[in-house]
Amino acid sequence: MNPQLAKMLSEELRTAEDELAEAKKLAKEANERATSLERRVERWKGALAEATGEEPVQPEATGTASLFVGGSASEVNKAQIVRDVILANSEHGATIKDIREAFQKKGVTIHVNYPYAVIRRGKKNKTIREKNERYYPAEPKRANE
Repeated sequence: MNPQLAKMLSEELRTAEDELAEAKKLAKEANERATSLERRVERWKGALAEATGEEPVQPEATGTASLFVGGSASEVNKAQIVRDVILANSEHGATIKDIREAFQKKGVTIHVNYPYAVIRRGKKNKTIREKNERYYPAEPKRANE
């Protein structure tokens, strides 16, 4: 390969990586600011409702994605919730009921079949195993395998 071309490409790559890192940093800061402002707006809405004697307006999920990296400022990684429940119950195995209860505790609504989709992907990727309708984290591969 042409050394000059390789050098030029390497420089362009470094420049692009630096720009990407800066953009991600700005996006993270913007998401944090948006989350802070969402909380502030909700507090003011609550105070106004209390002052006027009206029922406080419940925050509604807009469903709109953020323009920033990471989706909306209040987005939750639902697949990670499923994986965390399975990992937390690794001794006796997690059930679908355990997973749905974890979503309820976090106040996140999901489709009833959502846990099965995450589990199916985990089984395909060999990160989750099933035994008697209970789900366990897959055992790590041994060095001699």
